[in-house]
Formats: sequence, C-alpha cells, structure tokens
Amino acid sequence: MVEERHPSGFTLIELLVVIAIIAILAAMLTPAIRQAREAANASLCLYNLRKTGTGLHGYLREHEEVTPPYVAYESGTEIVTLPDGRRYRDFRKMWTHREYFRSGSYAGGIKDGDGFLGPYMDTSRNSDHGIVGCPSVKNGPVTSTYVGVSYTGHAEYARSLHLNLDVTDWYIGGGHGLNGRPMDDFATPMSFIYFSDGTGISSAALGPGHGALESPENNSNLSPVQRHSGKFNAGYLDGHAEPTTWAESWDREHTLANP
Repeated sequence: MVEERHPSGFTLIELLVVIAIIAILAAMLTPAIRQAREAANASLCLYNLRKTGTGLHGYLREHEEVTPPYVAYESGTEIVTLPDGRRYRDFRKMWTHREYFRSGSYAGGIKDGDGFLGPYMDTSRNSDHGIVGCPSVKNGPVTSTYVGVSYTGHAEYARSLHLNLDVTDWYIGGGHGLNGRPMDDFATPMSFIYFSDGTGISSAALGPGHGALESPENNSNLSPVQRHSGKFNAGYLDGHAEPTTWAESWDREHTLANP
C-alpha cells in the first residue's frame, strides 16, 4: 500500500514567527534608513550652500564687489500661471528665487530660481529645478515660534535657506535691504555667515543684537535651524560652507558685521 503524502506548508505558528522576525528587522533597520536619508539631505544642503557661494562671487565680480540687495520688486512682461490657478506678473526678486505676487489678498508662490544669483549658478527660469534649498524641508504647514509665541506658518523648500539680512543694508545704512553692501564692510569674510538653514517660513534671518533677537531660541522663525544632527549648515562670505552650531556662531563676528 502506497502511503499518501500531503504537500508541506507553513503552519500558523511558523507564519506568525516569520512575521514577527520581519517586524523586528524592520524596526531595527528603520532608524538606520532614516539616518542615512538625513545624512544624504545634509550633504545636499551643504552642496547647495556651496553653490550659492559660487554664485555670490560671480555676482560680486560683475557688481564692483557689492552684495545683492535683500529684495527687488519688479514687474515682468510675461504673465505667469502658478499652481493656484491665478496669473501673476509682479514678483519679488530674491537671491536664489523669485516670488510672484499681486496686490490685495493673494496666494502667490515661488516659480523659479532666477534670483540675483541665478545667472551665476546656471539655474533656469520657469523651472523649480533651479531653486536651491535644504531637502529636509518640505512644502506645507509647520508650527514655529516668534519671540516665544507659537503659531502655524507655511514652509517652502525654496525658502529653507535663510539670508542673513546683515549682508545687505537692512539695518546698516537704513536701506531696509533694498541695497547690498561692499565686501570691504566685512572684516572676516571667512567667518561671516550670509546663508544658513532656516524654517522655510521666511527668506531671511536676523542677526543678534536687533530688537528682541538676543538669541536664536527667542526667534526661531528667523533663526538658523539645527536640523542636521544638532547642527545647521552655513554658507560663509568667502564661498565655503560647513556645519556649525548656535553656540559656535551666534555672535557679532559671525552674524552681525558693522562697517
């Protein structure tokens, strides 16, 4: 008599054991994957800051060693349709991008990387591919604080690298950022931070000693954000970029330059 054989398979207990092992391995690997992704983001952020340094020095060569203004308000000949479906002609020209807007209540938006530094960074108009920022920042609502008060704002990747207003005449000279500053104003370009990781809510950051901003913790909307392993990436006026901390760099030499 031939013994009948039944096909072998997993029992319920064996299946549960396999699922448990997979869950344990996933739990072990997830932090490592997250850390690897964040390390890649930090490296790309640092690369983008170095790219702005190249763009800045290209701009300086053609503008008698004077930095760009914080912003210029312009009206273009082309009408741009943004993702909100509205059509815009007027825009703010920033260092690394343009922000389209119109008067009254408007949604507005960032269209392209054709800012003051755009021609020197090979960024293209009418394309968000040219905009430099920190990939750790995604577009969307974010909770932040201003002088200790918490509120919800809207973060943009294109604004995730903040300009230090003291690299313009925002405070010094009374120009409110509508003019740049001669490089001769800066005694130590290798130490002065002009661009850094930011919240993405604003395109600019304040230096210490201005009003309520006595420390970065007091104004997190407008302060460097230490999102890369407890540090923030900073671009320096001599063109290099490196990670740093508030404790190392939140002082007059690094963020507040007087003539």
